[in-house]
Amino acid sequence: MSNTTLLKFEGLFDVGQKIRAYDYNPDDVSGREIYAEGEIVSIEEFPIKSYRILCEVCTGPNRESKYIYIPMEISSSEFDSRIVSI
Repeated sequence: MSNTTLLKFEGLFDVGQKIRAYDYNPDDVSGREIYAEGEIVSIEEFPIKSYRILCEVCTGPNRESKYIYIPMEISSSEFDSRIVSI
């Protein structure tokens, strides 16, 4: 019997699904929404469990048209709607 604990966003999204991942909770940065959106192209295990997306929209640092990794859980500033389906 395994005592595997799932990460906060592990198993919630699948390859081919589009997601939005916030860099910061909008409530913590005066309502400014800083996020990346894109289609999940793979689910990665190393070096951390993450969703790899092809970024299509980015409201923060320029990540559009790049592959980026969205961690399934972060140790600080985690919030319930950090990753959402779009």
